[in-house]
Amino acid sequence: MLHKVIGLFGAVFFLSGCAVVGSSKVDPSAIQTSYRASYSEQSGRLSYEATFQVGDGFGTYVQFDDGSEVKIDSQLMVLSDTLFNQISYIASVSSVAPGADDLTKTHVFSYKNAQCQQGACGTSSEIFQNSFRIPARVFIAEEQDKTASPQAAFLVHWGTSDRIQSNERIYAYISQPTTQGGERQHSRIASNAQGSSGVIEFAALDMANFVTGPAEVWVCREGYSSSIQSPSEGGSLSAGYCSKRVSLNID
Repeated sequence: MLHKVIGLFGAVFFLSGCAVVGSSKVDPSAIQTSYRASYSEQSGRLSYEATFQVGDGFGTYVQFDDGSEVKIDSQLMVLSDTLFNQISYIASVSSVAPGADDLTKTHVFSYKNAQCQQGACGTSSEIFQNSFRIPARVFIAEEQDKTASPQAAFLVHWGTSDRIQSNERIYAYISQPTTQGGERQHSRIASNAQGSSGVIEFAALDMANFVTGPAEVWVCREGYSSSIQSPSEGGSLSAGYCSKRVSLNID
């Protein structure tokens, strides 16, 4: 019976999507803020995303309807709404080459809560600003093996243009197209990454997810902080840099 109830709940959630509430109907201090910036060397795109939610569990997405707004470097971020009502605010810059100013300068997310004007929210601020920088370049090292086996462990060799910071992590990804037009993907995080180079291991059990044929491998570097300017409910900010993809033959 329990399985039937869970299954029914899952079906209802799938059909109805996520809950959404207008910002004018929410206590501003209860809003959780989440910011993310990411750069892909493969596509040359620098993307920004800001998400606002209230409540625990799945959370309820907040959509601005009262003059509240969020900007990145003074550029207004625009509403993005998925099929399942996952509300976020986004912006992006295309054709960004490694080493470009957009990857080395300090960026600022700025969230203006319209309900907090002129002290209406007590000690809460009207504008919350958070500055950050995109992590320095990460790449697949020259000594990387370009052949893997679905029956054996596989090592991914990574390098960075500077030393890893204490709040940063390195991730490796392997992706392979499927005959149905999708992709199978697996990721691993570097354990205790230090310095400017290292190795991430995909165990034989991980590699068993793949079949013989072409695949791609790449690495990402991500910095994370939960100590940000935000309403009293808190929030987080992450910024990442992903390398170009390297062709891999699984044989």
